[in-house]
Amino acid sequence: TAEFLNKELNLVYKFKANNMQQYNKEYITNMFEKIESDIVYKVEEKKLYVLIEHQSSPDRSMPYRMEKYRIEIMDNGLEKRKMRLVDYKYPRVIPIVLYTGIRKWNVPELEDLQYKVEGYEENNKYYILIDANKYTREELLHDNLIITKAMLLDREEDINDIKKDLDIIIDKEKIKKSTRY
Repeated sequence: TAEFLNKELNLVYKFKANNMQQYNKEYITNMFEKIESDIVYKVEEKKLYVLIEHQSSPDRSMPYRMEKYRIEIMDNGLEKRKMRLVDYKYPRVIPIVLYTGIRKWNVPELEDLQYKVEGYEENNKYYILIDANKYTREELLHDNLIITKAMLLDREEDINDIKKDLDIIIDKEKIKKSTRY
């Protein structure tokens, strides 16, 4: 995951696998509603969380859901006694939608889904979209990350294509293992 995030996000900060831990992904909202996100990682030495939601089809509720998850994660990570201190920093949540569907991702931003108020504009992006469709089959197959293989297999529709992909992936893993020893 760390390697994948570094590649996709291209941040100055570099994620390291040894300081990322899976974090609570179930939350009880102020309205006593239980919500559950797909994957949340906490970066140990930072007030930083990465939220990853997997989607295999476009979902118009995604901008709202991501914002709701982001707020719950941030609320969970707050040190409420320190919030009023001048130098206290709130946790940062990087929300990501990992889309592996076939159809074009055509979900509007949250701002576009909300009631319009003439003259008022918000410039917030509520999540980062990583669309598996921007990669060719070859790019996903030949990348060394297991997540790219999962992205490829998830977007395949034909069982024969899945079998071909798995054969290539298995052969590549066998070659990698034999060269290690």
